[in-house]
Amino acid sequence: MKFSKKIINEFLKYSALNCTEETVKQFSYDLHQFHNRAKEPTIDTITIKKIVDYTQYIKILPKGIGSRSSNDTQYIAPRTVARKITVIKNFFKFLNKVYDIGIVAEKIDIPKYSKPRMEYLSKPEFDNFLTLIKNKKEDREHKIRSVLLISLAYYTGMRLSELLSVKVEDILKDTKMQILGKGKVWRTVYYTKEIQNLTREYLKFRTTEIPISIFTKKQRKLKGKWDLLFIRHDDVGFGKWLSKSRVCWFFKEYSEDLGKKVHCHMLRHSFATFMLENDVSIRLIQELLWHKYITTTQSYVHISNSYAQREYDRVFKKQASY
Repeated sequence: MKFSKKIINEFLKYSALNCTEETVKQFSYDLHQFHNRAKEPTIDTITIKKIVDYTQYIKILPKGIGSRSSNDTQYIAPRTVARKITVIKNFFKFLNKVYDIGIVAEKIDIPKYSKPRMEYLSKPEFDNFLTLIKNKKEDREHKIRSVLLISLAYYTGMRLSELLSVKVEDILKDTKMQILGKGKVWRTVYYTKEIQNLTREYLKFRTTEIPISIFTKKQRKLKGKWDLLFIRHDDVGFGKWLSKSRVCWFFKEYSEDLGKKVHCHMLRHSFATFMLENDVSIRLIQELLWHKYITTTQSYVHISNSYAQREYDRVFKKQASY
């Protein structure tokens, strides 16, 4: 069988059944990168040795000249290397499953890497973060959108992609809603009446009458999907989908005042930790976050010092006789 773009596309179509569009795009990039480097005409000429050599190659592959994060040469993160090899391994699993040919995928080793320390905001830190945003010298229209998005992230544990897909009609119906999450699986998220009230306050700035621009004082022309909760408010893209990069940018901007780097996924960690410290069971937290494996949820036990201390005291202090 030829190692061609056609067979890669077959794998991508297969992956699309259970993965998001963004994930499939990443698979495509990783596999085409491997294809261009391997330069092998057929699948059966690809050996384990060649995959090991490719692993060593990408470990010392520079991120790119002129990296934003540093003027010095930086290399691909070990976690990214592991992801790229995992994609290759899954590709060969697919070939063996569908065509019963190719490398024995189980022999492909995924490089080990140390996971970064999981960071989160305590409830007082989160409250302080919100206060800093509310006190920021910024137009109320953008400020209330930021407060709503950050509050919804903290009190639901939703991923950024899930937050940006929330629809107005869904959040106003009840204090719970169904969202299509990772792996294209529907799950229920819960929130408070306060979140709903904040939503209504935010919606005052985006009525169907097409509000006046805070910049030009003229009526803005509506574009994009009006049914989404979070939209752009600039004159050029008013009503269009709010991008992830834009959200990440204002997280970075707000974090400067807090003195601690905050990102959306940190609020997901904060949600899980806060639930854990308030005696919510690990199994329920797994369900709320939609973790496939309980071991993923159990990692929050290790980062929650107060929870660990309380459980230790509960077990040992009552038995202490010395």
